[in-house]
Amino acid sequence: MTTNTDNSELLIPALFLPYQMPLPGVINTLKVTNVLNLAGVFCADSTHHKIFVPFLDEIEGISAEEDACIKARESLVGNTSLAGVVAEIKHVDFKEKFANVDLIVVGMGKALCRELSVEPDLRSGILATVRMMQPDVSGEKGQNLPAARRMVLKALRAYAKYAERIDGIRFNASEYQAEANDSTLCYHIAADMDFEYEDVKNMILSPSVYERLVTTAGVLRRLTGYAEVEESILQKTGRSLTEQQRENFMREQIRILEEELGDDDAGECEMLSDKLDSLLRYLSDSTCERIAKEISRLRRLSSVSPDYSVLRMHLDFVLGLPWAPTPLPDIDLGEVRRILDRDHYGLKKVKDRIVEFMAVRTMKKATTTGIICLFGPPGTGKTSVVKSIAEALGREYVRISLGGVRDEAEIRGHRKTYIGAMPGRILTAIEKAGTNTPVILLDEIDKLCGDFRGDPASALLEVLDKEQNKDFTDNYAEVPFDLSNVLFITTANTLDTIPEPLLDRLEVIELSSYTENEKMEIAKRHLIPKQAREHGLSKNAVVIKDSVIKKLINEYTREAGVRSLERHIASLMRKSITIMKTENRKSVTVNDSVLFNMLGAGHAIHRFETGADKAVIGSVNGMAWTSIGGVLLAVEVNVFEGSGKLEVTGLIGDVMRESAVAALSYIRSRSDAFGLSGDFYKTKDIHVHVPEGATPKDGPSAGVTIATAILSALAGIPARQSIAMTGEITIRGDVLAIGGLKEKTLAALKEGITTVLVPAENSADIAELPDEVKNGLNIITVRTVDEVFDLALVKGCGDDAVVAADDAGKASSCDKGTCCGDDAAASGKGDDVGDGASSEGKDKPKDDGAEKGKGKPRGKGKPRGKGKPRGDNAGDGAAGNFR
Repeated sequence: MTTNTDNSELLIPALFLPYQMPLPGVINTLKVTNVLNLAGVFCADSTHHKIFVPFLDEIEGISAEEDACIKARESLVGNTSLAGVVAEIKHVDFKEKFANVDLIVVGMGKALCRELSVEPDLRSGILATVRMMQPDVSGEKGQNLPAARRMVLKALRAYAKYAERIDGIRFNASEYQAEANDSTLCYHIAADMDFEYEDVKNMILSPSVYERLVTTAGVLRRLTGYAEVEESILQKTGRSLTEQQRENFMREQIRILEEELGDDDAGECEMLSDKLDSLLRYLSDSTCERIAKEISRLRRLSSVSPDYSVLRMHLDFVLGLPWAPTPLPDIDLGEVRRILDRDHYGLKKVKDRIVEFMAVRTMKKATTTGIICLFGPPGTGKTSVVKSIAEALGREYVRISLGGVRDEAEIRGHRKTYIGAMPGRILTAIEKAGTNTPVILLDEIDKLCGDFRGDPASALLEVLDKEQNKDFTDNYAEVPFDLSNVLFITTANTLDTIPEPLLDRLEVIELSSYTENEKMEIAKRHLIPKQAREHGLSKNAVVIKDSVIKKLINEYTREAGVRSLERHIASLMRKSITIMKTENRKSVTVNDSVLFNMLGAGHAIHRFETGADKAVIGSVNGMAWTSIGGVLLAVEVNVFEGSGKLEVTGLIGDVMRESAVAALSYIRSRSDAFGLSGDFYKTKDIHVHVPEGATPKDGPSAGVTIATAILSALAGIPARQSIAMTGEITIRGDVLAIGGLKEKTLAALKEGITTVLVPAENSADIAELPDEVKNGLNIITVRTVDEVFDLALVKGCGDDAVVAADDAGKASSCDKGTCCGDDAAASGKGDDVGDGASSEGKDKPKDDGAEKGKGKPRGKGKPRGKGKPRGDNAGDGAAGNFR
């Protein structure tokens, strides 16, 4: 309890000082910096040098003296109730041209403020109307003050022992025994022990002297407990601290010795500074300033500091980048063509496009002609083409593999403050090349991944964008680097998985599958000599016959590229070396019989019965495109009694499923013309299946194949197995254009197909097919699915599963005559179907000039249809994408 013993009130300045409180009866130092508080200090001359300091810990939002004054002025002015201490100013020490002062004050006692006021001109600061408060001693007669005093002194002596050992503070507890006033004793102890603000407040606001003594003893016991724990920790860690100090001392001795010898950290900093000076004319002002600050920071660090090695590695990397511009040699287009022809056979369109690309760069030294993306199946020579380009241009070549990269920091780098931070792959490749004009191959750009670490494909946008890469900033380097002189070339097996914004920055050049003749020439000119050199053989030590190479191509390595072919040639070289060593021979000739003994029988045999005399009901050959080349995919259909259900199996996608629905819709719309009952869709269940059910398949080019197979099964008319087809249909029977025609026709040629049916809109693409394909296949263009039915279905044959037929498009008599027997007659279906199927396969359907390719043929570039051309490469990799 407190009572008012003096009814007089004081109007004195109030100083709002967070975490500062003068103690009654003790000399205190207060620091004042705010303008309002300083005005109060100057006003104190007219109030007998008295000031009022309130407790502020209960006011929210106060973290500094300025906050306290603002809160007091805005929300506390007027009637209020603030407790605090009245103090008398003894001395004012002005600092920094009156910007702040140190006040030497003596606390007079606690007081209660009932009102705050502020003058309009603020010259008096904040004025407080206060009344002094005195402790109520009426209830202390029954309390044992001497016992409380002894408790305080005992707690003080206990704390003094730890304070001397831990903090080095020496004070004699017996000196406080001479203090007669118990309140003053508590305040002196609080000032000497540096009590916390909350503890000081509790002491001052204690209702009695006894309570003040109890509060003081409690604080001392708490401080003693903290000191005991701290001493225990120091005892446990003292040995390790001593060892660390000893190590630091020895390192400091080594540093001084190195300094005497001229081999010190300062020398390293000077070396970095010299390197920076040599690069000043190549660096921007901001970059120079940034690097200079880092070097200055390195000077201040000790060599044993963890930050020292991090900063040193960062500076070494940044200053080691090739900042000086490298003069570009003149591009000799003839030399570019010569080197491309020397290293690669075929690829005429690709070579022409690359020479055109280089020709553009020779005009006015242009460097912003776009980014090349070499797109094609594996093993077609994309990476080796880039090597040849780098050699032809006289530039350094660096390859960056992007397959499986899922962390954005792989491209942009890590922040150097992270543990294990490294620069990104782009600047690392630049440093490795030692020049800022290299040829950088971004290999397998279609296999980038993205997860919670970020999207590396998006990070490549800045790298490949000619408008942005002039100031590419790596997170590790932290300074911009010019990538505009770098020739970036990318490779991809498919375009479907490349994000559209990234693909938009690429100029796609397609490398198609190789023909058999091209593979033969590549093997003889490049693969066999290369493997002979790598196995240490002379030119004629191992002779491989042309017939053996042809067998390797057709029976052992049915692929789009030549990678597997090279592996088999390497295997022949190893086995030939073994024969030469064991039989003491100087050379080995590999013929057909030797090939069988070395590699066994070929595994890549024809999977399709494509003979000219084969026709099967409900089975049609379709042509598909995959990321590893073209394949043939059969579509099989069964029809049986049911309720009109259409079931499609074979792990196909939504696009092909819709093609099946569209095909059935067209057949239903013309059921009378095809000799089908009008309600067959109610009484027949149709099952469409694409074999190799574990391999995903999808794409918009299987419509004609599915429609032909459904009609063949419904009408009981066999489909010629010597014919393969591709194209999407509409529900009105039109055949739409497709992509990947070269890969599809090459696959058909490999499988023994004699005739292919392609959309008329792809007529322009036919002219670009290799001569080998055009001479080996009878290519017929079609505009409607009815033309496909006329060419692919055998007229006059019934339900026999396999019947005879003539070459590609000409029906012949079976063994039983013009009909396949009673089964066919019983079906009663087929007479109205295939009336035009007696074509010799040479006269293509008239299309009013459409075969000349009016307009831009579809199917070039990116495969039509959304989604990844999936193919898990089960078996021989015939994952289907009807493109």
